Amino acid sequence: MIVQAIGEGGIPIKLQVKSVETGQEAYVNLFGIRVSQDRYETVRKDKMDDGIVNQNLIGAKPAGILTFDLKSGVFPEYILEW
Repeated sequence: MIVQAIGEGGIPIKLQVKSVETGQEAYVNLFGIRVSQDRYETVRKDKMDDGIVNQNLIGAKPAGILTFDLKSGVFPEYILEW
């Protein structure tokens, strides 16, 4: 799933992520993240309902913490190109 990092006030922010495919690290605000089939289906059905993904939060990164707190079915495996 392609996601965008959003900070306070709804402003896109850049996060450092490492690609599981290439090992490349980069600061980006758009990146791919691995999700379970169940999580994918939940998002797909939400999008099909009215054309908008309303349940759009897949995780959070609290200030002062180095890792993401991801929702169930979302895995810390990222890609930078798709």
